[in-house]
Amino acid sequence: MSNTDASFVLNPFVVEKGVDELCWLLRIDALPQYLLSKVRAGSRVSSGSFDAELEELRSHLPLNISPCGLVISQSAPASAPDAKLTEVSRQLKANASTSDFFILQFQAQTSSPSGLNGLIYRNGEASQVSLRLDENFTLLSERSSELITLVLSVTLDTRVVDAASKDPNLLDSIEKVFRLRFAGLQTFVPLNRISDCKDSLKDFVKSARREAKGLRTTIIQPFAAPLHIDCTLLLDSSAPALQSAAKSPLLTLGPGKSAEVSRIEIPVIFAFDDLTKLLVEDLTPRLTSVLQRLSAVRSATRGHTQSHFLTFRNDFFPHAIGAALCFDENKDWSNLRRSIHEKFFLPTDRPLLALQRSLGFQSASDWIPYFGTGKLRNPHLYLGQRKSHTVAGGKKSIVDGSYTYFHYLQDGASDDGWGCAYRSLQTVLGWFIEEGYVRPFKIPTHREIQTILFELGDKPREFIGTSEWIGAIEVSYVINRLLNLECKTLFVSNGAEITSYVKEFADHFESNGSPVMFGGGVLAFTLLGVDRNETTGEVRFLILDPHYTGSDVIEKAVDKGAIAWKGPEIFLPGTYYNFCLVQRPNRI
Repeated sequence: MSNTDASFVLNPFVVEKGVDELCWLLRIDALPQYLLSKVRAGSRVSSGSFDAELEELRSHLPLNISPCGLVISQSAPASAPDAKLTEVSRQLKANASTSDFFILQFQAQTSSPSGLNGLIYRNGEASQVSLRLDENFTLLSERSSELITLVLSVTLDTRVVDAASKDPNLLDSIEKVFRLRFAGLQTFVPLNRISDCKDSLKDFVKSARREAKGLRTTIIQPFAAPLHIDCTLLLDSSAPALQSAAKSPLLTLGPGKSAEVSRIEIPVIFAFDDLTKLLVEDLTPRLTSVLQRLSAVRSATRGHTQSHFLTFRNDFFPHAIGAALCFDENKDWSNLRRSIHEKFFLPTDRPLLALQRSLGFQSASDWIPYFGTGKLRNPHLYLGQRKSHTVAGGKKSIVDGSYTYFHYLQDGASDDGWGCAYRSLQTVLGWFIEEGYVRPFKIPTHREIQTILFELGDKPREFIGTSEWIGAIEVSYVINRLLNLECKTLFVSNGAEITSYVKEFADHFESNGSPVMFGGGVLAFTLLGVDRNETTGEVRFLILDPHYTGSDVIEKAVDKGAIAWKGPEIFLPGTYYNFCLVQRPNRI
């Protein structure tokens, strides 16, 4: 065994998941020493069969996240070289597509603040290696203003698909227009004139990097603010490409012409500084291979053929998944989805691959009706780490997933002074839609909520159309009617005793993750999390306030306290409170 080899930085995910299993090891190309995640390897790997499995694996990964080897974190000490791993290392070297791969072996339970030691196998030889744990994503945080998720959506005439399957060089002659969108910024880039657009690209990158810094917190995943690039591929080179792309992300071929179109999404992790290189050198070859795959499945599917997902709060990159795996009430895809969950060490009790959870649907108003209305989504992610928002030495338990913020005076409703519980209910319903537990439906208006309560026999007919309040009990009735889910109602008889219930709230967010509507006196709010120090007893509550009457601009909403960490004093002594804790179903 040779001397100590180079050190690596490990995401804790690599250590904690899949102990005693041989797994594929993944890294970001821009950070080759940072080992990001791992994926279960098939049984063929130990016999030296790599190519087929790697091809399938790469189809699920963003561009610029790559397999770099194999890893096994084990319960037993990794003190001496393993004969089987040595042989697999030789086989990796002998295979052209894996010749630079390595194998890591270490004992998972012996980590320390300084990291852990293990063995690295290269070319059939083992040496010691130093592995440092990155508990707080420090390395990624340092690069967070540069590394970003790209959502590339490609809209193309299906004739392009057919032609590309016959002629891989076809893309060279097709006119391509890219529309870049990030946090409200937008620019258009015709690829055949990209040299003329360098200044505008630089300006876009500068503005996007400035916006990205404002979106980063340690709560948010490093790549959770995606850059969207819509690419229109035009087979008819005489068509006004730039004008067509500017009017619509769908393909137009000129006056009087139309075509069947397909839409695909390709996930990429890249650095802002590489944007020009990305468009010219990386995406065009990627499009060629995707077009070839698309043509093979075109007869079996239409519309979205690939989507990608940030699959869990502790996940670190998007997965590319065929649309057939997404929520479809007409087919049972649960076994296939379950196999992908297990392969990527994803929880098997929640629909992480539901279509409405894909990054490409974050602005799909035709799929989720209230998208595209300007409402704020996930405003708690913009709070940052201000000292006033944190508990020293505290542990945060917060809402898990995406929601839309409903509040007073939206959609033309004059509900100031009475509609707070209705708005909190709308936020809770939206969470279950956006997290994929139910098929998207129109969020009910105040009048429609009142009609449901009448139909259930809870209210008289005269209640419909009034400005009367509702509370947590009525909210639970509506949720049961619309979602067919049960609500656990927590009764707090005195607001002064609220800290006694913090553990129950924390358990709810850790196990269920859904927003909690609560009401007390004449007011209702939405609870999104708790931050507690069990030693000192200090606690704060993450409150989303439906009484906000301002515009849906995140800076204004935060400044006005529409979303904030607040102390126990917001719960009034002598006032009783009811909390509606919706129990999410366990399903894929």
